[in-house]
Amino acid sequence: MNKEEMLNNRGGPQIIPRPEKWWIGNPSPWSNAVDKKLTLEQVIQAVEKHTPNSIEKEDLEEYTQEAGVLVALYEENNSVYVVLTRRSPHLSTHAHQVSFPGGHQEEKDSDLWVTALREAYEETKLDSSLPKMIGELDPIVTVGSGTLIHPFVALLPNRPELTANSDEVEAIRHVDLAELLEEETWREEYWERNGQSQAITFFEIPDETIWGATANILRQLLTLGLGIV
Repeated sequence: MNKEEMLNNRGGPQIIPRPEKWWIGNPSPWSNAVDKKLTLEQVIQAVEKHTPNSIEKEDLEEYTQEAGVLVALYEENNSVYVVLTRRSPHLSTHAHQVSFPGGHQEEKDSDLWVTALREAYEETKLDSSLPKMIGELDPIVTVGSGTLIHPFVALLPNRPELTANSDEVEAIRHVDLAELLEEETWREEYWERNGQSQAITFFEIPDETIWGATANILRQLLTLGLGIV
């Protein structure tokens, strides 16, 4: 399959700012795994044991603000789901892009966990008393905006009743982690800019393309859960 055929198979409505020079990257980190069944208990234990990398804001070449996002998980019919949102097409940046509930820290927020809960409620009406924090994944800096994102993994008691705030969210997606582990869902590309190449992770599910910081966070969640270093 050539790369044009790969791009036409799946994907969402957002615009991918792919540079002129790019090429297909590597298979998924779990492509050779014998057992790709990922249980909620595996994820919980892996995240609880994980110590997120420390990033000093002073050392960042590009930094503007901090954000907290909620990686909310729940179990249903022996499958583990994560809650994602698709950003409103009316937003000035990243329209239609898939992301975790969350956003920029405000002065009223006592910490970034509170930021993630507040933003999740504003975007999806998720009851802030429901998520129970499991742990944190590695912070990540977005290219271009310089936002330092802190991902908080949380457990929900069951499938939540959510309502999209149409000013910010176009759709809410409940994505099975097993679907993200399918080989046809995974795609890695290398993008070349200013003479340097960068690996970009994509998860292509029906009607959605998950990429950028969201895909990187999901990649770490999955590799941790599967015990892949």
